[in-house]
Amino acid sequence: MPVAGQVFSKSTYNGVNWVTGSYQGYNTSGTSYSQAGTVANDVIVTQLIPTYDEAGNVISNASYDRLNDAPATGTGSTGALSYGSNPQGPRLRTHAAWFDGIDRSVGAANYGGDPSSFTRPSTIPSSSSTLLVNLTAYDDASRVYQDHRPDGGRNQTTYDNAGRTTQTIEDAGSGHLNRTTNYTYTLDNLVATLVAVNATTGDQTTTYTYGTTLTESEVARNDLLRYGRLPGLRQRVRSGGVRVQTAWASSARSPPSAARSAPFITTSSPPDQRLRHHQRHGHRCCSQADRHGVRGTRDGPHSHQHRQRDPRQRHGA
Repeated sequence: MPVAGQVFSKSTYNGVNWVTGSYQGYNTSGTSYSQAGTVANDVIVTQLIPTYDEAGNVISNASYDRLNDAPATGTGSTGALSYGSNPQGPRLRTHAAWFDGIDRSVGAANYGGDPSSFTRPSTIPSSSSTLLVNLTAYDDASRVYQDHRPDGGRNQTTYDNAGRTTQTIEDAGSGHLNRTTNYTYTLDNLVATLVAVNATTGDQTTTYTYGTTLTESEVARNDLLRYGRLPGLRQRVRSGGVRVQTAWASSARSPPSAARSAPFITTSSPPDQRLRHHQRHGHRCCSQADRHGVRGTRDGPHSHQHRQRDPRQRHGA
């Protein structure tokens, strides 16, 4: 087994400084400077061999992974991995890529077999049970509009003229989930509403209100999230400087009974003040998305949610 200082990564380059090979492995006989320029006596664990087009884009990448039962001595025990270098051979994969006229990635495919005999097709092939192909489409502003998966589904994003995401459709396509989320924004480019489209229960809308003052928070800012109104809530109650939302609307859009039995509060105070609030009242953190079935966005605001104790439990009811 290798020891500290004997595990390495090595790379080879061509005349224009493009990487032509990447190797990870070890050599138990030492790490002298003369060994830095060769892998002949090294035990190689993984290696990547890229090929390029004239613009320097990586159009294919041959991946080799050493198997656990590779020979410890003799042929195939050291040096660069290759197809059939030992009775078992390394695990082989070839990743191919395609680019458009302005060097945007438009397709990628994963192949198996011997990379040394692989020739990338000039056009993007279709997906099959033995060939997995992903496609990328762009809008007129060169933004990623659709990502097509090998199973026929796709993720789709729509933007407004300011470049803000106005709609996402996850797993779009005939016979797929088509999970749609719509977004609106304030004049300050902050997310104002998040609408989870649901044909069964009705659309679920989360609204966000911004702006705090020193009378209700330790920070006065117009762009600080003050509270978020969740789907199904019909009233807001302010308690001790902390805004509380606990009442579920009795409608088809309200969350299931399990969620209605565990009201949540939404705080607008800074994190340190919220922490003191937790410690004083013994609230436990919960996830807005898990409890309410509301999908968030990685870039959008998220309120800080907590489960509120049942008053009957505190008084032994």
